[in-house]
Amino acid sequence: MLFLVSDDLRPELGVYGGKAITPNVDKLAKSPGAVVMERSYVQQAICCPTRSSFLTGRRPDTTKVWDLHTHFRASGGAFTTLPQFFLQNGWYSMGMGKVFHPVKDPATGLADDVGFSWSGPYFRAPAEPEACEGGHCLGGNMTMCWNENTQEDDGYYVDTANARHGVAIMRNASKSSQPFFIAVGIHRPHLPWDVPAHYYSLYPSAEDTALADHNTMPKNYGAAQQWSWDPQSGPRHCGPLNALSDPEAPGGVKMGQYALVPDDVARNFRRGYYAAVSSMDYNMGLVLDELTALQLDKKTIVVFLGDHAWQLGDIGEFGKKTNFERATRTPLIFRVPPALLGAEAAAAHAAARGPDGVVRSHALVEFVDM
Repeated sequence: MLFLVSDDLRPELGVYGGKAITPNVDKLAKSPGAVVMERSYVQQAICCPTRSSFLTGRRPDTTKVWDLHTHFRASGGAFTTLPQFFLQNGWYSMGMGKVFHPVKDPATGLADDVGFSWSGPYFRAPAEPEACEGGHCLGGNMTMCWNENTQEDDGYYVDTANARHGVAIMRNASKSSQPFFIAVGIHRPHLPWDVPAHYYSLYPSAEDTALADHNTMPKNYGAAQQWSWDPQSGPRHCGPLNALSDPEAPGGVKMGQYALVPDDVARNFRRGYYAAVSSMDYNMGLVLDELTALQLDKKTIVVFLGDHAWQLGDIGEFGKKTNFERATRTPLIFRVPPALLGAEAAAAHAAARGPDGVVRSHALVEFVDM
């Protein structure tokens, strides 16, 4: 099984009718045995709770993880995780990038559920240039939300280093008869949207980028706003908005913590997000193409998902940590090769393809079901 996770990903992919250019994930969605889940929802729109939830099959009220600092083994119990289940049943289980939220288990002092879920060392590409073997794994600068980086070589970025490590792990796994569970976590489109300029060139200028369809807060919002918005979520701590939204920041015209983002800034945010999604798609393509090159695609189940979605000015909000549709609904694609489905199910799947070659399910799905 190949388990692919993207961070802060809303259904902005081509196959979902989104504005981002994503040929590799779209190709996965159109491949034999694939199903695109149209109504898939996370348990909570923030990284640590949702990952703890779908990787243990338990809701946040059971894991007791509602923030970014709590480890489920310390708060909820010694639950068997998805990769741990495969490991205990004789599979080769390997992970890299951001799969679990990297909070340390107080009992072991280790992050990424090391010691429980994996057959070998967990891999995270270092963000410091001097520590990255063979190149500069640029992590990005949170002082600027969007950045058309002049370093055009994808190989200089953390996500590509993690994806290439996934390729190497698959090559090793292909030489063995042991079944594998390989999890690759890509950080983008999480902030900052600091990706090579060629991804920005895929999109119109910021001035020509459309705003959200509903880019103002609901009428008569009143006191409910303080409970449904997180004013420090998303880009408000980045350079362009910090002076405007931080009451202690010097200078600038204060817009207030709950004020709407200026349209020119919002357009840059949306364009930056789309570019980061395309960067993610490139790195997922590296892994998926290698699966095909190794002739493993015909016997390997693939799961592609976002850990939660992200509001891009929808209802006037940027970021996650809300219960609105645009924060809780995220892509989920399964592909089970026809050879594993069996002849009858494979024929039924092929017959269910739409005009665009995609099989879609409109069943209501919650990520805890995985």
